[in-house]
Amino acid sequence: MNNKDWFVDWFDTSWYHLLYQNRNYAEAQRFIDNVVDYLGAQSGDLFMDLACGKGRHSIYLAEKGFDVIGLDLSQESIQAAKRQENAHLQFDVHDMREKYVAQKFDYVLNLFTSFGYFEKDEEHLDVLLNMKNALRNERSLLVLDFLNAPKVIKGLRPKEIIERENTVFKITRTVESGYVHKKIVVVEGEKEYVFSERVRLYTLDDFVALFAKAGLVVVDVFGDYDLNGYGFDGERLILVGRVEGVES
Repeated sequence: MNNKDWFVDWFDTSWYHLLYQNRNYAEAQRFIDNVVDYLGAQSGDLFMDLACGKGRHSIYLAEKGFDVIGLDLSQESIQAAKRQENAHLQFDVHDMREKYVAQKFDYVLNLFTSFGYFEKDEEHLDVLLNMKNALRNERSLLVLDFLNAPKVIKGLRPKEIIERENTVFKITRTVESGYVHKKIVVVEGEKEYVFSERVRLYTLDDFVALFAKAGLVVVDVFGDYDLNGYGFDGERLILVGRVEGVES
């Protein structure tokens, strides 16, 4: 496996979806409700859901009356998501490091820590540039939902064993060189398969600087899915950005 692109192999396995099958859909929908209210989005507005996975946020947005295009690198996830497509909801395979040229969007969403996967800061900057270039006009905003690095470091659980059906996941977590690393050993019978996850531990100050390099400005910061204020002990780091130089 190419360590740089760990996500290519891992996200396309059935084990990835098995490990994370218990995600809180009610929480995700509450977050979307709060974001939509905050943005003042109107029926028919076009959303990009960047790194959409199997489309749980995209599907709910479409149910609320918005037009949505969900994009993800995982062919397996997009194949599953496409079964939900309709006139207001589309999915496509897309690498976030590449510019998306088919549409401009009223809102660009990057949710559930779907950022920080790459080896170089320049690649993360490319993602932000592509998000900026996808925004339609001066009222367009992006929302980036990320882990809260100080909270993650403080509460890091070094080892964990999770059992799902007939599969055992042995998980080891470390913090090295500005990344949180997760080694995942999948045990099925007598066979073991090793995968990894790696996320850059960007702080709020890091993001402000990175946004500025991309020609974006941070206009709001929240610390949880109820959009309460951000703090070091908050559950999340949620940033709202717009093109620099555009009046809010």
